[in-house]
Amino acid sequence: MNSADIVLNIERGHQVDDEEEHEHVCTTPDNRLER
Repeated sequence: MNSADIVLNIERGHQVDDEEEHEHVCTTPDNRLER
């Protein structure tokens, strides 16, 4: 049970990090290009 919880937490953490990073990467270039 602990292993499953850790795996789920790691997967969720990675997904959140990837999404946040993707948004930042996509937003920064757009703003720079617009400006």
